[in-house]
Amino acid sequence: DVVNDYGEVELARVLRDRGLQPGDRAIIWAVNRPEWGISFLGAVHAGIVLVPLDVRSAPDFAAKVAAKTRASLVLASAQTAAQAAGLGLPVLLIERVPDLARRAEPLPAADIGPDDLVAVVSASGTHDETKVAMLTHPRLATNPQAMLKGFPTCPKAPMATVLPLYSHVVTVLAFLCAPARLTCARVDRPPRTATR
Repeated sequence: DVVNDYGEVELARVLRDRGLQPGDRAIIWAVNRPEWGISFLGAVHAGIVLVPLDVRSAPDFAAKVAAKTRASLVLASAQTAAQAAGLGLPVLLIERVPDLARRAEPLPAADIGPDDLVAVVSASGTHDETKVAMLTHPRLATNPQAMLKGFPTCPKAPMATVLPLYSHVVTVLAFLCAPARLTCARVDRPPRTATR
């Protein structure tokens, strides 16, 4: 059982109230920040299929992915909002997620089966063809589960990643499989120098 610590169950209601139903696709085109993970969890709880995009994706590539995946909404950050608006889809800023979730009623978990999709991951192919990989819930959970068998964690152990969340959804799932904290680096600006 996953404990609702972040507002993801309430965010699932926000997404449902915006017209998304289980199986609908939502692009997540945002910088690394805690709300990325909360948005991911809320969408999964609602049965919505996530389509993560690199924050540096070109608008024409993003438009191809949106069309190919039949996306219904974009979860964007302030840094990607203008480009996301260009897709002609409703845009929800992930920075607003905590406030929206605070005001929403929890949504019961969607009825999700082993063959249901959790994510559609895209890549640019040769000859200007956009390729996608469709990931089911069990397939996506396989890597983090194997990783945690080899690298066990404890509830207070931090996990750090410098990998961008959009391309390494497994990173997000790794902290779901273990009761550990996730620390991620932001990719929209250079890292700060530590001061003492």
